[in-house]
Amino acid sequence: MFFDKKVLFADAQAVTADAAGQVGGSAAVLQLGGEDYSREWIAILVDTAFTTSGSPSAATIKVILQTNATDSTFSSGNVTLNETVVDIAAAKKGDVIAYRVPLGLKKYTRVYFDVTLTGGTTPAITAGKLTVGITDGVQTA
Repeated sequence: MFFDKKVLFADAQAVTADAAGQVGGSAAVLQLGGEDYSREWIAILVDTAFTTSGSPSAATIKVILQTNATDSTFSSGNVTLNETVVDIAAAKKGDVIAYRVPLGLKKYTRVYFDVTLTGGTTPAITAGKLTVGITDGVQTA
């Protein structure tokens, strides 16, 4: 599986709290709308395994693929195309989660990370990185 930097939503991004995908420290919003990407894949790669503090009973990251017709800042009018849940207790370095690019892309597209930690004492993610992007092929086991 190869990633092209031009179609990355997140590049080895540390995910410890809710945040939009970034590449090189800047928001990664791709202008994709109007094209048919249905033969391509969205791939989520675990670059660095996750660790937590505070002993959470559940810890997940929802990787949300969002699109928007007119707003590159995603302040309103966002459409969710896909939500993929990463169980950070089970995710290991090198794991890949992939799905076909869904139809319905508007002008602007991004990923948003929604972190959920429940139970424990002031739970937090202390380490873990994800790369998310479009690719034309994925490795199978």
